Amino acid sequence: MNRKQIAATCALLLMCASAGAQQGARDGQWRYWGGDAGSTRYSPLDQISADNARTLEVAWRWQSLPLGDKPDANLQATPLFIDGVLYTSTGVHQVAAIDAATGTTLWVFTPTPADIAGRPGNPSGRGLSYWTDGKQQRLFRNTLDGRLISIDASTGQADPKFGTGGAIVLKEHLVQREVPGVGSTSPAIVVGNVVVVQFVAEVAATNKESIPGFIRGYDVRSGKLLWTFHTVPQQGEYGLDTWQQESWKYTGNTGVWTLMSADEQLGYVYLPVESASHDFYGGHRPGDNLFAESLVCLDARTGRRVWH
Repeated sequence: MNRKQIAATCALLLMCASAGAQQGARDGQWRYWGGDAGSTRYSPLDQISADNARTLEVAWRWQSLPLGDKPDANLQATPLFIDGVLYTSTGVHQVAAIDAATGTTLWVFTPTPADIAGRPGNPSGRGLSYWTDGKQQRLFRNTLDGRLISIDASTGQADPKFGTGGAIVLKEHLVQREVPGVGSTSPAIVVGNVVVVQFVAEVAATNKESIPGFIRGYDVRSGKLLWTFHTVPQQGEYGLDTWQQESWKYTGNTGVWTLMSADEQLGYVYLPVESASHDFYGGHRPGDNLFAESLVCLDARTGRRVWH
């Protein structure tokens, strides 16, 4: 085989691998917020079509849990669907499991304490992330009050082996200055045996100084911190020179507000990184400001930057 033939074969293999990684939700399941790890939001199911959609009727309705003494008027969650069960974030940092055939609530998880930040707004969130090794099943709840909680999908109970009592407080081990609070409305993403977590700091949009939204990877079983990727490079790291006048020392944000995606075969996770602080003006942080407003690819096992 000559060089041209080798190159053509390699290209074909890469195309096949790419197609396999982007095939959409498999087996009628919806295991990720976007259907599959690549967030294709596609399912090949064809039982409902343009020909019969007009005949559909409501089979059941499920009411989300209240936010304190008020109804949740802004539920944004996209449920996961796994083996006949819908899993959704709801209420005040809660999670519910619902029988997809009947709409019956199977269990409700309420964290203890119910809230650790007292942050106003809608804490129900956009959804959950899921992991299984074929025997154990875990749901991960990334909360607006700054916790990552691991829940046994079978029982609806917090996993006592994960973090402390089933939870990690995300503002801990973050930066060497006061952290007023962090949280997230978007779910984490699981790649292999690593749960990758994003968050944003509780600061005003017009603050010059803020907490950077570093991305972190945790072991799905123990909650052990495996790595941290600095979306604002720290001393000695690649990209530090793009923060002129030492603006990296006080600039923050650069988190991931929205959803992450991943390639399970490659073991990569993709980060759409937001703007640096503050949101409307950057004159106090001259330079290219990596990795703000960038798409960053990381090795999910190590947190190593692959490209941006």
